[in-house]
Amino acid sequence: MERCRTLLTAHGAGRPTVRVTLNCPLAVLYGLQERSDEAYACLAEAERLAGKLGFAEAEVFLPVFRATVEALLGRGAEALELLARADAAARRMGAAGMRTAVALDAARLELDAGAEDRAAPWLAAVGEASGLSRADAVDLEGLRARLAARERPDEALHHAERAVRASLLTDSPLVQATAELDRARTLAALGLTAAAGAAARSAADHFTGKGHLPGARRATAFRTALHLRRTRTTTDTATADLAATITAREGS
Repeated sequence: MERCRTLLTAHGAGRPTVRVTLNCPLAVLYGLQERSDEAYACLAEAERLAGKLGFAEAEVFLPVFRATVEALLGRGAEALELLARADAAARRMGAAGMRTAVALDAARLELDAGAEDRAAPWLAAVGEASGLSRADAVDLEGLRARLAARERPDEALHHAERAVRASLLTDSPLVQATAELDRARTLAALGLTAAAGAAARSAADHFTGKGHLPGARRATAFRTALHLRRTRTTTDTATADLAATITAREGS
């Protein structure tokens, strides 16, 4: 963040193109720290200047950056609306690469909301991992794992493991964190609660190490929910066993 701010101060005065270019990633960095006022201020300036400059590409990249910030701040529905707008603009412009990025982001938001039926078309539009950047290929594998978990467990495990292995070939703790959290969600859907908890802990550690506050909070909350689920299941089982024992004794 400090580097972006330093560059903006040093090179942004009177140079609107530089200010647009730097304000967008700076907004995301503020979003990672949940500093919404600063994030929205950066986006507002970028949008205002891009409008004056007449950047055609801004119809795609500005909604994507704003969607990223909205998602980080927990506003998934707003982010999905922005991504749909960006996808329509990218389709008009023939920007296939941007459509891939948009589709992956939208699929993740739909899966996070429990809308597998709406996530599936987004993932289908992406194609095969072999034609993607390494980070996008990791995302695709992780998302496919989550989508397959309810009906195709073996396939889901295969995709989840591939995502984690591929993430280790990147130098990005955030890519690794996302792969681990996707793996955690997949394992949880398959009833493998202990393994899911370990994956969620790993994801939280990666997110925390990079200062990704929303990601760390989501991973920790997911792990806590798993622990509560296991505790509740254990308690219910113990209660049922005790009731059965008492009933058997009373009947004897």
